[in-house]
Amino acid sequence: MELGRLNEAEKHLLKALKLDPTYRFALISMANLKRVSGRIEEAWRTLSSVADTCVEGGFPSDFEELNYLLRSLHMLAEAASGKLRREAEEAFRKAPDEPSVRSPSKPVVEGGFRP
Repeated sequence: MELGRLNEAEKHLLKALKLDPTYRFALISMANLKRVSGRIEEAWRTLSSVADTCVEGGFPSDFEELNYLLRSLHMLAEAASGKLRREAEEAFRKAPDEPSVRSPSKPVVEGGFRP
């Protein structure tokens, strides 16, 4: 997507949300726009607010809206895991070449390393 078009889309979504801040379709679309723009944390906050309204006020009865929400959550989870993986790989590359930093001498257990 072109950045200019994303900015234009964001302006339209903000106008829609100004008229109705609970409009789920616009909120989900805004989260997708943020995800595509690389603003993963903002996208999570936006979709979390939609999920909260679903828990409090009931899930959408419209199958298409529910499907849109679930697909958006899935795509955002994939984007977030990819971002975290890239950050971890970068940190690993920057880590000293010392073996104790690169590979743990103690077995890994759930919750961290064994003392």
